[in-house]
Amino acid sequence: MPEKCNNAELMAEYEARVAALARLVGRQALEIEFLKGAQHSGRTPRSGLHQGLPIARALNPAGM
Repeated sequence: MPEKCNNAELMAEYEARVAALARLVGRQALEIEFLKGAQHSGRTPRSGLHQGLPIARALNPAGM
């Protein structure tokens, strides 16, 4: 039985990881669209949005 418990825990971790990566992809897609719009309108984006998260932190939020 412990193997099933470990499998369930592992699956939950994988699902959480996939959800985190999906959120990251969504944020990056929004950032790209925002920057494209700013580029086409001739405006420069303000600091913050275009800086995003460092990829290492986004891929490993728990610092593992």
